Amino acid sequence: MKVPQLHRYILGGTVGGPIIKDKLFPAFLAYQHLHVSDAEIGDSFLDVPVGLTDDRSPQALAAITNADTAFGEGAVPGGIDPVALALFNAPSVKGEPGKWLIPNANPNAVLKTG
Repeated sequence: MKVPQLHRYILGGTVGGPIIKDKLFPAFLAYQHLHVSDAEIGDSFLDVPVGLTDDRSPQALAAITNADTAFGEGAVPGGIDPVALALFNAPSVKGEPGKWLIPNANPNAVLKTG
């Protein structure tokens, strides 16, 4: 799988000077930038719910949540947050169904510790 390059560059600045005419106030110049780049691993280290499959219905997500003992029981399909439901059902690439933004759980994955 080809990992997409993720780049973000934010630039900002300001210039100021005297407000009162013919008074001695120093002028100033300020500049700031932020550059974030992640082309190495992208989203390859995602932690997804165990048991996540192509069934992304509210009923299936509630069943996955209830199966995890860390969260306890009591999740109901109507209680699934609409934003979470939209993210779980979002495709990673438009027009390619079955490829999810949040991928299915890999039952053969090896857990890394330490």
